Amino acid sequence: MMQQPRVGAAQSKLLQLRNPNILDCAGGFIDYLGYAYERGRGQKVSDYKKVDEIFYAKGASLIIKRAVLDRVGYFDPILFIYYDETDLCWRVWLNGYKVVFVPTSIVYHAQGVTISTLPEHVSLYFLTRNHMLLLIKNYDRKNLVTNLIAFLLMEFRKAAVFIAKRKCTCALSIIKALTWNLIHFKYAWQKRCTVQKLIRRVPDHKIQKVMVKPYPPFPHSLIFRKSYFIKK
Repeated sequence: MMQQPRVGAAQSKLLQLRNPNILDCAGGFIDYLGYAYERGRGQKVSDYKKVDEIFYAKGASLIIKRAVLDRVGYFDPILFIYYDETDLCWRVWLNGYKVVFVPTSIVYHAQGVTISTLPEHVSLYFLTRNHMLLLIKNYDRKNLVTNLIAFLLMEFRKAAVFIAKRKCTCALSIIKALTWNLIHFKYAWQKRCTVQKLIRRVPDHKIQKVMVKPYPPFPHSLIFRKSYFIKK
């Protein structure tokens, strides 16, 4: 599969280490606002038998061509724990290569071992901070404005829900994470310029075909507590 010229990166079929009869992940997707969806979690091992396109390969089993890596760059060191592989694979797509799921390759994954050691507010901080940076770096100008505004509204709503539940530390973590991107705007903008000027070869409307649409669509999603996704 990696011999195909347009394939830049790939992911194995990930099985749960503690329960190898159950899928951990059969490829990652994001919606237009950048919220992640890991396909196949909790489903049967026999599901997802075909090689197909995915938006990102999960870092637990990610292979990327050296020539492609030289073109798009390595992991962003700022993206600790969350969205590091998503950001890398977005750049792979932007540079004109595909990311694919290869079910014949099997890897066993101890899901959540690192994240489970972090307090909720710490995990939430990195998740939110990295999510916003991901959008700033990789979208074109028009889509950045539209989707970043929607993302901020979603995150402020989430903070308000935490406050209502008297989990103010979590709400504060969200605000701090969003503020980080303002304080370090120079860093975010430099990274964005590199992506848009040196890496991008493909317009957003083609890459969005590999994303999933959020359901219910914005702004109705502000009313609901969960995000539901259309399966690929």
